[in-house]
Amino acid sequence: MPTLASLNKTRLNLQLGTRQGAIFHSPFHLVPEEVRTMRHLSIVRTIHDVLPLSMPHFFLEESTRRFKKAIASITSRDHIICISDYMRNEIMRIAPWLREDQLFVIPLAGDATTSYAADEADWQVFCKHYGIEGDEKILLAVGTIEPRKNHVNLIAGFELATQLSSQPRLRLILVGGLGWQFNPILERIQNTPVCDQIIMLGSIPDPLLACLYAKATATLSVSWAEGFGLPVLESMRHGTPVIASAIPAHLEIARDAAYFIDPKSPLEIGRAIQRLTESITLKKHWRKLGKLRAEEFSWDKTVKATVKCYQEISDKKG
Repeated sequence: MPTLASLNKTRLNLQLGTRQGAIFHSPFHLVPEEVRTMRHLSIVRTIHDVLPLSMPHFFLEESTRRFKKAIASITSRDHIICISDYMRNEIMRIAPWLREDQLFVIPLAGDATTSYAADEADWQVFCKHYGIEGDEKILLAVGTIEPRKNHVNLIAGFELATQLSSQPRLRLILVGGLGWQFNPILERIQNTPVCDQIIMLGSIPDPLLACLYAKATATLSVSWAEGFGLPVLESMRHGTPVIASAIPAHLEIARDAAYFIDPKSPLEIGRAIQRLTESITLKKHWRKLGKLRAEEFSWDKTVKATVKCYQEISDKKG
């Protein structure tokens, strides 16, 4: 986090400098040094994952170094909001000096900004632009183009699905901007024999994302590791079946409402695609379970739990 501009620093001092019992909440793991010098403040950090430390091979060295420094700066006056039980356990493992009463588990929810109704006219324009026929089955994958998201095995699994499936044509749509170490992934996409069946959209507006969720036969989230897995929850909210890697975060969030696969196995990914694109009964099964599970999460619950967290911190400080 960069140093605060002088004007913002002055304003921050005026607003927080004399307020005993005030809470500063960073929705990220970093806290400005200017804030840390205000000893009267209680500090809350939301930590979404600790993957740069637990799986550094998926991240740039500089990112890992900065993350390690940020975690080491957590003191007894900090409180941590973890977005899943899995992440709480990981934080306790990586930062064993933390007390249990410093940690709060507050799950996220399916993004309200993707709750748009799918506009049929816009969908038809999209299909015409990309040459998508009415009988094609859409597979959707949402996530930054980087090694951790496991795009290489996803592409391999999609290749197998096109060979195994009796459907006339499958389309894989990749949504997400370029992250890092993405060149091998782009080369894999360019060199696959089903390259013409893959659409890369990059970052897109929320209404289009909502439309894709609604129109997709299935959403694939086959990453190696996650702190939570928002695309899983967002897809289930739209009634779209999810094919997900059997990793701790996905297992916790989806429970029995997703079709789980081994992220190491392109064959399992391909078989899952084949089954969901060929079986209406199976699609209805995962659609029903997904919608029921997604109803257990809401941003209203997240807000209320966060307010309760603030209150407990204030009460503890007296």
